[in-house]
Amino acid sequence: VVWRKLFPEEREIADHNLNDSCVELISKGEYSLAIDFLEFAVSFPKHHSDNIKKMMVINLAQAYKKAGNSNKCIETLKMFDWSASAYNFKLAISALKEEYEQSAKLLRTVVNAGDLSEKAIIEWPIFNEFRKTNEFLVVFKELFNKDYAQQEELMKVEFNSHMDSIFSKNEEKENNKEDVNVIDNKHD
Repeated sequence: VVWRKLFPEEREIADHNLNDSCVELISKGEYSLAIDFLEFAVSFPKHHSDNIKKMMVINLAQAYKKAGNSNKCIETLKMFDWSASAYNFKLAISALKEEYEQSAKLLRTVVNAGDLSEKAIIEWPIFNEFRKTNEFLVVFKELFNKDYAQQEELMKVEFNSHMDSIFSKNEEKENNKEDVNVIDNKHD
């Protein structure tokens, strides 16, 4: 709020930052906290754009659904008439409503238009349940010419490799500190 008030010209950055932080909370299973932030954010009198407010509403609905409150999810989606919205919004809504045949059709449209990357499809928590369906597996193979299960496994390997490198760097730092301490003790 302070950022938005003191620097109104940075409202777009502030709005996106808040929304991205809430998606991260949802990814980590912190649904209640995401709901609190997003309810607050949606209530702002002004947003940078209608699209950012729609993104916040979809993520709020997503947080409600993941928290086990499907009724509140659907109620939240009714805040807008989505019929004239971009296909990526319609895709998110169909995934939340578990309309997976429609989700598969919309996924084709959105990916072919270049509006959603393979990485986003794999990482966006709104697709967690959709990714478990046959409709998703078929359309993913069609769009990217690879099996999602293999892609998911590659991401796990990449993540584990990344984490191993972080931990090995930390161990090297610790070992270097120990070596410095040994050298310092010899000089004493």
